[in-house]
Amino acid sequence: MWYSPLLFLKPWLAASGKDKPEGAHPAKVFGGAIVCAFLGSAAFSLLFAERCPTPFEGAHMGLLAGAGLVVASFGINYLYSGRKLGLFLVDGGYNLALWTIVGALHGWLR
Repeated sequence: MWYSPLLFLKPWLAASGKDKPEGAHPAKVFGGAIVCAFLGSAAFSLLFAERCPTPFEGAHMGLLAGAGLVVASFGINYLYSGRKLGLFLVDGGYNLALWTIVGALHGWLR
């Protein structure tokens, strides 16, 4: 949804310098993304699930993990590679939302 025309496809394409999405077939992209999300969620569970007894606390841990680990790492990579701020904001925002939701789900499932 995040990278769909309904949300952030246009700003992402503009910041990427592209006219249209490129790459693998969407089924491969979404399938791979789902596998990666499950792997990340499993790692989150191993590292942080004990600290997520409620959905709110899980969302808080997910937000901290997303901002402090993932988005900060993206920031370093984007600075060194000279990528545009708009691209960082879309991709970083996706990861903040993803890990906040993952954390909330872990808290809810406990």
